[in-house]
Amino acid sequence: MFSNVERSLSYRDEDLLQAECSRVAQWLPLAALGDTMDIVVNDTQYSLIYFLHKELRTRFKDVWTFPHRDKVQVKKMSAEEIQKAQESEGSQLDSSLIHNLLGFTKVFKLLVALKKPIIGHNLLLDLMILYNQMYEPLPSTYEAFKKKINILFPSIHDTKFISYQVRQLLKKQETWSSNSLDHLYTYFSTNKGLSLASFSPTIKVNESECGHIENVENHVHEAAWDAYMSGYCFIRLAHFLAIRRLGEGALPRPLSRIEHLSAVADYCNCINVIRGNVSHMNIGGKEPLSNRPRPLYISRLDRKPIDIDKVTALMASYGSVDVKAHTVSSALIAVSSRQSARDIVKAYVADKEYRVVPYSYLRHSSLLSTISWSGLILSGTVCAAVLISSAVVRK
Repeated sequence: MFSNVERSLSYRDEDLLQAECSRVAQWLPLAALGDTMDIVVNDTQYSLIYFLHKELRTRFKDVWTFPHRDKVQVKKMSAEEIQKAQESEGSQLDSSLIHNLLGFTKVFKLLVALKKPIIGHNLLLDLMILYNQMYEPLPSTYEAFKKKINILFPSIHDTKFISYQVRQLLKKQETWSSNSLDHLYTYFSTNKGLSLASFSPTIKVNESECGHIENVENHVHEAAWDAYMSGYCFIRLAHFLAIRRLGEGALPRPLSRIEHLSAVADYCNCINVIRGNVSHMNIGGKEPLSNRPRPLYISRLDRKPIDIDKVTALMASYGSVDVKAHTVSSALIAVSSRQSARDIVKAYVADKEYRVVPYSYLRHSSLLSTISWSGLILSGTVCAAVLISSAVVRK
């Protein structure tokens, strides 16, 4: 591992190491035992600091280095003093490098240990990346992934899924036009969104730490800002649901964190799925019933190779679609609604180039087709062998 880290040093880092070693080489002949010199370190890359210690200790047998907050102290010492310093330090320098290389893994382990609620927006891919990069390779099955991620994070909240559900509750009112994170944040941070429910918690950015945020659009997809917006929208959505649970006629009041989390309990572990066979996945329980139509099967009548880009362009006029190659001359079309599926099938009933029908596993599965043809060939081979054998016997 240390060799890999060393190879990651840039030419600039190597030049800096060489320059500091040259400074020590000029200082050392004139220094007396006990004299020190300081090397100020402005670089936040700990691996560079680590190799600065290692390089100086390797090149110069009569010096030892001591780490400080913003500098490396070089001290001229006797062989006995260096041995004592080495024994006292042990593997502390190596351990510090490993500690710094862990990076976000430390945050991940802390989240797992504390079992705090995880808030994200459309976070399925984020969960998969976290699991694969910080824990272990992704499981081979969907059910195994659900089970293991639920053990790591038993309380996950997806603000995209929650916003869909809340918007359905408010369908008679004017709400946000899009469920994208920046649109949600803009809605809930303006007067209309702030007045959606009374006694909504006050949420402020610490501008002394991060500066004044003027245009949200300029900061979308910045990790820290997206995390802040997700948490902000979650609090606003949870507060609205909590106030709604009080019932009509109840006196609105400030609510506690427990009441907010209780209000979104029905949506806990429900993760939004983009263009999936279901609207969401349930990390902690049974999957919801599919409300999407069956895929469509499109094939060329002349059996020529099918052009996926062309098919996608043709189908786009019927709504949101995804097209995936199935065989050389056929493809599968995932559509967003049953009405779109009916319109596509109807439009291609008499088409001279393509045939479009609802996908059937028994009729269109390439695996079943292969098995069927293999069975026919095997049966034909066996029959032929029997006939030839009978003919030989008769002769």
